Amino acid sequence: FMPGGLAGTSGYVLTSAGTGTSPTWTNSSSLAWSLNGNTGTTTSNFLGTTDAKSLVFKTNNTEQMRLTQGGALLINTTSASGSEVFNANGSFKLGGSGTILTNIIKGTGTISAFTISGVGTTATKTITVTGANTGASVIINPQSSLPGGLVIAYSYVNATNTITVAFVSTLSSISVSALTFDITVIQ
Repeated sequence: FMPGGLAGTSGYVLTSAGTGTSPTWTNSSSLAWSLNGNTGTTTSNFLGTTDAKSLVFKTNNTEQMRLTQGGALLINTTSASGSEVFNANGSFKLGGSGTILTNIIKGTGTISAFTISGVGTTATKTITVTGANTGASVIINPQSSLPGGLVIAYSYVNATNTITVAFVSTLSSISVSALTFDITVIQ
């Protein structure tokens, strides 16, 4: 079968223009995404789906990444929870000289009221943060102002799931009401 008496060119396919019209030879690279790249693309060309289905990326026939129909990018996991738009299951490195990280935990914790007496005196308190492991970095921020004369000296993960926060007094005595903190643990 040779439309117009032409056998076609290597890499071309026959394309139908509909009933009553002869098929024509078309360069197959203009019909699909090529493994060697495409030319002549426009902003109307895209790689993806035209229905409400996720776009799945596999290697060795195993799913590695998914762009969900809702716009979430998932790596090494197949489901998003809530409003997350990015979920990477495994370690990651941000930046060329960054450190490999395995987890970032964000939460809140409350320390009960206490009194600290004596200038330079330190009081340590603990907050439970599920998933925190020793050796992790801790960022802790009070949700309200600290009482005058009270300083956060340091914080660290002293045991699994437990953050220790040390306070120092710059006054002779401070009565501290319960304090709630925003806590980020980077592992």
